[in-house]
Amino acid sequence: MPALPAPTALRVPIKSVVSSSFLYPFKGVYYFFSHPSYYPLFGRRLIPLIFVSILVFGFLFVFTYLPQVAFLAIFHGHLAWFNAVFLVLGEGQILIALLFEALLVDETLVNVFDVRSFSRELLQVTDLSRQLS
Repeated sequence: MPALPAPTALRVPIKSVVSSSFLYPFKGVYYFFSHPSYYPLFGRRLIPLIFVSILVFGFLFVFTYLPQVAFLAIFHGHLAWFNAVFLVLGEGQILIALLFEALLVDETLVNVFDVRSFSRELLQVTDLSRQLS
């Protein structure tokens, strides 16, 4: 892959900062807290997510942390325990995301879409026979 010329290489990071796309997660949190109609939708998913997270991280730290420290000690020496922590946390994040996507997200996405549609009075895109709790 050829190297980018200097002006083009400098425009990419500057463009991402100027676009302020890094603010979207903060805007989402603000939007969530400013619209109480979303509280029950995400509240029902928060407890299972915490339970799955504790289970996955507990399992990974009990069964995979020490073998990974032993392997990383070959290459990293005395900092292997520190690097293994981040390795296990990264693996746990991937497993939790996969489990959460597979088991818990589908119904929540539909409910969020319906609540947003009702709040914007876009009744033609939702199933009016559905009951939102």
